[in-house]
Amino acid sequence: MKRILFLLLILGFVACNEEPYLKHNLSFTKAADECSGGEAPLKLTSNTNGERYEFKQCLPQEFKGNYTVTRSGDTLFVGFPDTIQTTNALFDLVLDINTFPKYSHIKLGEQLLKVGTGQSSL
Repeated sequence: MKRILFLLLILGFVACNEEPYLKHNLSFTKAADECSGGEAPLKLTSNTNGERYEFKQCLPQEFKGNYTVTRSGDTLFVGFPDTIQTTNALFDLVLDINTFPKYSHIKLGEQLLKVGTGQSSL
């Protein structure tokens, strides 16, 4: 019994010693040759592997998937190419985020969202 308790204690310490990480993947398709209409709703799906954000974004016509994801505290910042002085198109984007420790805010372009357990301001 003492051995089992000792083994469980050691496994508990090993499990808590996880290094921070930030993994992300973006897939995209062009939805329209020009940006028009209002801002489309954002869809968030959460599971044990992270979060999936599905949304539309006005980006340069020649967008090839270049974006950045950085972390500062409990906030993730997702940056896309600037659309000023370029011909723009509307893209359907699917962004998968998997990170440890968890984050509570994400900024997608100019949109700041609160992500929480069971609630979000999407």
